[in-house]
Amino acid sequence: MSRKTGIIVILGFLLFIPLPGCGTDALPSDPDVLPIDSGFQSPAPPTAEPSIPDPSQPEVSGQEPETPPPSDEPPVETPSPIDSPAPDSPPPDESPTPDVPVSAPEQVSPSVTPVVTNPSSPTPDAASPSPTQQAASPSPSPSPLPSPSPSPTPEEKKLNPRKAYTIPMPAQPGTAAEENEKAVIDYSNTKDGYVCVKYTAETTNALKVQITPPKGSVYNYNIEPDGKYETFPLSEGNGSYTIGLYEQVEGNKYATVAAVTVDVSLSDQFAPFLRPNQFVNYSKDSQATKKAAELIKYSQNLVEEIGEIYTYITGHITYDKAKASNVKSGYLPSVDATLRDGKGICFDYAALMTAMLRSQGIPCKLVIGEAKDAKGNDVPSHAWISAYSKDTGWIDDVIQFDGKSWKLMDPTYGASANSKDLEKMTTDGKSYRPKFTR
Repeated sequence: MSRKTGIIVILGFLLFIPLPGCGTDALPSDPDVLPIDSGFQSPAPPTAEPSIPDPSQPEVSGQEPETPPPSDEPPVETPSPIDSPAPDSPPPDESPTPDVPVSAPEQVSPSVTPVVTNPSSPTPDAASPSPTQQAASPSPSPSPLPSPSPSPTPEEKKLNPRKAYTIPMPAQPGTAAEENEKAVIDYSNTKDGYVCVKYTAETTNALKVQITPPKGSVYNYNIEPDGKYETFPLSEGNGSYTIGLYEQVEGNKYATVAAVTVDVSLSDQFAPFLRPNQFVNYSKDSQATKKAAELIKYSQNLVEEIGEIYTYITGHITYDKAKASNVKSGYLPSVDATLRDGKGICFDYAALMTAMLRSQGIPCKLVIGEAKDAKGNDVPSHAWISAYSKDTGWIDDVIQFDGKSWKLMDPTYGASANSKDLEKMTTDGKSYRPKFTR
């Protein structure tokens, strides 16, 4: 079911105050987007995002201002079992401003010809013994003595048994769309957890996309008037979503360009977290995708795959303090630029790891919210991830996957904090308070 609106609304802006501790000054805390309060259901009481101004405020263009649905308090992300019928995705964070080198095989003795073993059989073949001739003698010859056994040959590495993954790229077939002379909202693929929006007219005014989910906080995004589709996730599970596109009239006043309300029933609880979107932008040709495939080439299960990618990022990406102190509101990460430059802020760490995991078919959520650093200091805006694996196991003896739950991982702190501090932070249930999930 859809409902189109065409009225003017008043939008406010959320003040983003960068504080030390994480370097998420650049995180998309949606400051210059629509007003949003922060808060949590647990462990701390949630704070609702400011809703769009009341219709009682000044009119624009002689139309009655409309107030899009107010945002709710964002729920804290909780693990969801893979077999659950339609688990909800963890709460979202709002606004876009917050090698392991492969070891060489051991050397084979030059006097012995190496024998390649079958990957399924760990025991290397051994050379058969050769008899030793003894000098002639009147008495019977003794039994022949075996020759020395050759040194074990290196076992051939087993390739990853998983089939190559094909990235499900967003599409805009137009089979279900809200369209006018200025914009298109394509909601043909809501079952796959996303909508696509584009502005087709010419304007120099700011444009905002607002998504009001069935629960939790309102999501706000910037969009350019370039006639190109942008993809936005429906990350709060099944239910009714309202998607609106707004154009700035003046100051904080925005007019509705297009809007639609749709009932979403996801085909899979992981659908929104296996695809690219505006915050996690990649394709099959991205360097991040190619690097991820290279890293997991010899992994034997999902936990090993996640571990290889996590270890690579925490070992090769350094924190960019200069960028953290100068990043502008509305910043969006480039995963290939982070990989190429080898540095970034927490938003870059999280986006890169999310893209690398998703590109290999591993469900991953990019989460933005509040956190505490290793010293217990509050970090008002931070980005991290939650990954899912049906396999069980440990990564670095700190991160445990139980095969049923989403697992919080922080590649930014993982690159600098010691294992004890990191384990405490990621398991105490108090150091991370999610607000928005993309």
